[in-house]
Amino acid sequence: FLKQVNKRGKSIDEAFNSTTSVIRKTIENTPVEDLSLPKDFDVQLGINPYFEKNNKYVILQVEAILPPKQLQLDEVRGQVISDYQNRLEENWLSQLKEKYTYKVNQDALEILKEKFEK
Repeated sequence: FLKQVNKRGKSIDEAFNSTTSVIRKTIENTPVEDLSLPKDFDVQLGINPYFEKNNKYVILQVEAILPPKQLQLDEVRGQVISDYQNRLEENWLSQLKEKYTYKVNQDALEILKEKFEK
């Protein structure tokens, strides 16, 4: 898509609006997971400038910007549980590191890396 924009010299708005309905439908229905925006990204209404995420280009079309609100526990229960489990795991690993010493066998690690990279 971005290659088409660059080759034809169109702006992103023009290219996005001129795409076929099939391509547009595919873009709109593709789920976006883990969309953490770049720190300097300024979200605006309409089509925003693209940015790169996980070796892919992301274009956001924002239809509305909602004011922040407090969510109910049912709406964030999964994220709360996930964050809590991550915190428990971090604490557990730090306790294990304090209690036990470990040494990585670099030769064996290199052999395993070679074996599994193929």
